[in-house]
Amino acid sequence: KSLDELIKEGTVSPLFRELDQKAMPVTRPLYAHQETSIKCIGKGENAVITPGTGSGKTESFLLPILNYLFRTSELASVTDDRMPLHIVKKKIPCLDENGDPVKPAEPNGYKFEQLVLDMIHQLSTCLPYEVVREKEFAPIKNPTGIDSVESARELCKLNGIEL
Repeated sequence: KSLDELIKEGTVSPLFRELDQKAMPVTRPLYAHQETSIKCIGKGENAVITPGTGSGKTESFLLPILNYLFRTSELASVTDDRMPLHIVKKKIPCLDENGDPVKPAEPNGYKFEQLVLDMIHQLSTCLPYEVVREKEFAPIKNPTGIDSVESARELCKLNGIEL
């Protein structure tokens, strides 16, 4: 199902339609684990999401949180306010003067984006706080090197956790 279908059946807030449709289109079909987590978490049940990188795990926990946090009157005022614009330096593939593909080693352009998470800072129902990344977050995205099992183990060791 899509968010739009979940809106029609009353599972999620219709205010998801107010979000940036390029970033989070309500008509895009959800993965089964996303739909299941939205329904389970929405009923107050626990959910464990374990698919691989790029499978939409973030949406599996973010969408139920947003559904809980977004209240009609508050969301209307937040969407009326100007959302911050984030500028991210990116390595953007391009063509050289001969028309040959180039994969840049250094950032050569910018990505401009607005993030739905910025809305949370504007809601009275939420108290956002920042933490020291190395103490609270040890992602595993790569087989080796940065954000790998090895780097996550090292972060755990630095925080007194032996695996």
